[in-house]
Amino acid sequence: MITVVAVGGHALARPSEGPAGRDSERIERAARAIADHLADDALLVTHGNGPQAGWLVAQSEAALGAPLGLDLITAQTEGLTGYGLELALENALPDREIATLLTQVEVDREDPALARPAKPIGRVFDDEEADCLRARGLAVGRDRNGYRRLVASPMPLRVIELRSITRLLAQGGIVICGGGGGIPVCRGEDGQLSGVNAIVDKDHTAALLAIGLGARRLFLLTDVPGIHPAWPARESVLRTASPEALAKLTWAEGSMGPKVAAAVRFAADAAGTAWIGRVEDLPGMIEGWAGTCIRSGAAWLEVPSC
Repeated sequence: MITVVAVGGHALARPSEGPAGRDSERIERAARAIADHLADDALLVTHGNGPQAGWLVAQSEAALGAPLGLDLITAQTEGLTGYGLELALENALPDREIATLLTQVEVDREDPALARPAKPIGRVFDDEEADCLRARGLAVGRDRNGYRRLVASPMPLRVIELRSITRLLAQGGIVICGGGGGIPVCRGEDGQLSGVNAIVDKDHTAALLAIGLGARRLFLLTDVPGIHPAWPARESVLRTASPEALAKLTWAEGSMGPKVAAAVRFAADAAGTAWIGRVEDLPGMIEGWAGTCIRSGAAWLEVPSC
């Protein structure tokens, strides 16, 4: 059985810590949870890069006077975070072959999202810092009691390396790929690929990978216990829901929306089961008492959080 696990960037590192590396306690905790509970599956792991990308953008601005393109930033986070995850998983599962794959994701060069920055990256800024970013012509949006920088986030259409990923899984390897949503590329009129200055949402890429691989399970691991239907209020967590029911809800930009949309797409299109919850709650999601489970035919059940 193929299982896809997508670990959120905030579940792996905080913006103040810089790019996640081999000494990250959060990376080791995520790797241990995966190794303890999913080691028998054909396993693909992907990860977010919101905090890490923001840190690298700031560093490149300081060093070069201008930020690197977001496609190059994503490539860096794929290597940095992928390396940390690979090292931790190899230590936890010494008998499994593990490979981190630099992954390109094709997007539509006419995607309207490219002209409408909406994906938050980096740390939270206060009012004065946000005003400075606006004065530089950068987009910012409300997030976590402050503001975060917003970047363009087009929808992924195709994973360029999907056949290579399929081969590696078929040979029994654990594949770490699609980090930060994958490196966004678009195809020109001449058929050639080129990088795009954007960051693709990793949950949408995780669903695209899960559907393309014929996966049966998709875990979207984050730093909240599940779907809060009245977000930002957190009084209750949905324990189970059908994709049809969740598709009727609306979500603010930068909130749980991409995770819910990805889970809904996977559960509806692939007839698989998706979970949203915290890294440390992975065993509880598998056993049915933690996180939010999304599957076709599920009853809508709201359970008060502890």
